[in-house]
Amino acid sequence: MCGNDWTADDIGWGLLLHRGEVAQSYLWRSGQVRGYSITIVTARHVAEPTELSDDEAAAFWRDTLALGRALPAVEDELPAPR
Repeated sequence: MCGNDWTADDIGWGLLLHRGEVAQSYLWRSGQVRGYSITIVTARHVAEPTELSDDEAAAFWRDTLALGRALPAVEDELPAPR
């Protein structure tokens, strides 16, 4: 994941749903569950959320909540699981 082009809206395995303060959220293209999405810290390299400062961690969760709120808006466009 570290080598992805975080400026792109389509990173091959995922489609950008939300670009946040410290993270970006992607709809997983080949997920087994409809709407399976992930939020990845893109502000700097971290391996675990515990490496984030308190401010970064708060921003990460705001970004994750924004993803959860965005999913219903695109629900009809989500691909069926493979």
